[in-house]
Order: sequence, then structure tokens, then C-alpha cells
Amino acid sequence: MWIIDFEASGLDSKSYPIEVGITNGETEYTSLIEPLPGWQFWSEEAEAKHGITSQRLKQQGEQAATVCHALNAHLDGQDVYCDCLPWDNFWLSQLFTGCCISVTFCLKEISDLLPSAALIDHYLEIRQALILTDRFQLHRGLDDARLIYTALQQTLANYPA
Repeated sequence: MWIIDFEASGLDSKSYPIEVGITNGETEYTSLIEPLPGWQFWSEEAEAKHGITSQRLKQQGEQAATVCHALNAHLDGQDVYCDCLPWDNFWLSQLFTGCCISVTFCLKEISDLLPSAALIDHYLEIRQALILTDRFQLHRGLDDARLIYTALQQTLANYPA
């Protein structure tokens, strides 16, 4: 099971991905993403949450096309889960469309793995308990993906297949 999480320049229709993290519990990939020329929107509020500056992206971010190729290489043909499909799909699209590269994996909502309200509630309880451990740096791509993955694993471990 692969999990993906994006951090972004804000929550706006002009926002763009600035960081991505993926994990399947064994293999991980993360990268800051150097903004493409047309990506201009920046939210100070979002920066306060994730702590990534636009200057840092310009200095340390990988080229967007490099990130696309790395994601496709890791995730090719896989179902990949996220916790907010509308936004994560938007930023995935911004990234790949901006580079004229096709996505070779399928993005899905984690709720597809949690077929009942009770199971979703159990997941949310486990997720909150994990947040309180301070093992995860919230609002960072890889740590958020790790948090989602760990909470899902613990939730599904107690669920009969």
C-alpha cells in the first residue's frame, strides 16, 4: 500500500505543490519541488504551517520534471492513497501537467480502504493518538505520508479481511 502526501503553496486554485512524500512502509521518497515559472501564488499562512520558504524551494527544490519521473518510477501501475483526494489530485495534476508528463499510477482516497463509518472513526482515533506521540512532523510531505500509513496499518490490522 502506497501513501502520498503533498505540501503546497496554499489552499487556492492558483496554488502549486512544493513538497511530496511517499511511503509503503519500506520504500520512501521525498522532495522539495522547485516552482515552475508560472507558479506564483504564495500563502504566508501555509508557510507558517509547513515552514518551507519560497527561497528554500528555489535553492533546494528538485526540478519538477525530476520529481514526476521519480514518482512514476516508484509508483508505476500502483493504486496510491491520499487523505484528501480533491487537493492531492489537484496538486498532482499541477505538477505533471506543468511538466507535460503523464501520471502512471492511480490516486485514490484512503476512505476506499475504510468501508464503514466505524472504521473511519477508528482510523481517526489512531491517527490522533499517533500525532500526540510527536513522532511525526506535521505538514511535511514524508512525515504526513508516514503518519497516514501507520494509522492505516494499525486500523486495518484489527479489521477482518
